[in-house]
Amino acid sequence: MVARHIVLAAGLFVLGACPKRVPSTVSGSDDEQVDRYAAKLEELKERAPTEMCPNWCPVSRTACEAAHRTCEIAGRHTDRTDLQDKCASANEDCAQYTDRCHTCGQ
Repeated sequence: MVARHIVLAAGLFVLGACPKRVPSTVSGSDDEQVDRYAAKLEELKERAPTEMCPNWCPVSRTACEAAHRTCEIAGRHTDRTDLQDKCASANEDCAQYTDRCHTCGQ
């Protein structure tokens, strides 16, 4: 019986002594999200030469959504020039795809 209490106490001590699980930082998860949006934009760029006119508007919406989300994150981290650059680049991609959509008359 005493041995059980010692084991239980030791287990509680070990649990208390373990470092607390710290949630990932906002910038870490934001960096991951920005990377996902950048990958989506790269995928669109690779596919772009084969896109036909009727597909440009859906591609444009996808690119602009990725740009919007990227810039939302960049807005939360105004001190990070890398994110500001990614926002600007994503907005340029959005503008190019939007122009192609409008050229198609859709």
